Amino acid sequence: MTIRPLVHDDLEATVELVMATMPGPSDPEARRAWLRTRTTWSLEKDPDGCWAAVDDDGRLVGFAVALVRDGIWGLSMLTVDPRNQARGVGRRLLEAALTTAERARGAIVCSSEDPRATRLYALAGFDLRPTTSANGIVDRSLLPPGLQARASEDFEATVPISRAVRGGAYDPADLAVVAQRPDSGLLLMEGRGFALHRDGPTPMMLCATDGEAATDLLLSCMAAGPRGATIAIDQITAGQDWAIRAALGVRLPLSADGPVFTRGELGPLRPWLPSGVLL
Repeated sequence: MTIRPLVHDDLEATVELVMATMPGPSDPEARRAWLRTRTTWSLEKDPDGCWAAVDDDGRLVGFAVALVRDGIWGLSMLTVDPRNQARGVGRRLLEAALTTAERARGAIVCSSEDPRATRLYALAGFDLRPTTSANGIVDRSLLPPGLQARASEDFEATVPISRAVRGGAYDPADLAVVAQRPDSGLLLMEGRGFALHRDGPTPMMLCATDGEAATDLLLSCMAAGPRGATIAIDQITAGQDWAIRAALGVRLPLSADGPVFTRGELGPLRPWLPSGVLL
């Protein structure tokens, strides 16, 4: 097994590996297109954070993508072919990706529920933050009138808000790329918060200065989707009671989710819903 830098020639192999190991509900071809866009962007912007694991035949069996933005390191992707799991491949990929964390003051990982993943991050020195999720169909009759969040393309406005919440800002250029997904967009409450949503109602990330703004943004994500659409509010960490109340208020059930891992110096991380891509 060899760990080497990920290169553009690996692109299609990474797409098919993610499709095989991380099945999603969206249209397969649309998802493949998004994965190509996402990985190409990472290779161009974060080449030193992109790593591949290849077997003795040169076949890609795993890869990792890490980014550093405004002093915060994040693990944007780590996946391993199931036939090569429990062989230390994930650990070696994480070690390679963490070399870029040396220039960061804080770090965030959104983990799956797989006990091998949680063990990997815990042994790497990360602190575990338990999470819950809320998934289902929103009872739109319970959405309140007068929501204030509005659709926007002002990605620069997210910088001071995300810096205050996370301890480091999201890069507006990254947000613009993520917003290219079908049925996605930015919702903004000027000076108070923002959310990126996808597939209609599902929030991809949310940062706000106060619980009232965060609640408005989350409910506005729900309102952005068509009637009958399924919403997935993932990895709600402890302390995000505004999100719990909002979800229960529209009759979404709660369930356990994969933990968020953190280490180093970060912001309060509230009100906040993390992004699996940008952390």
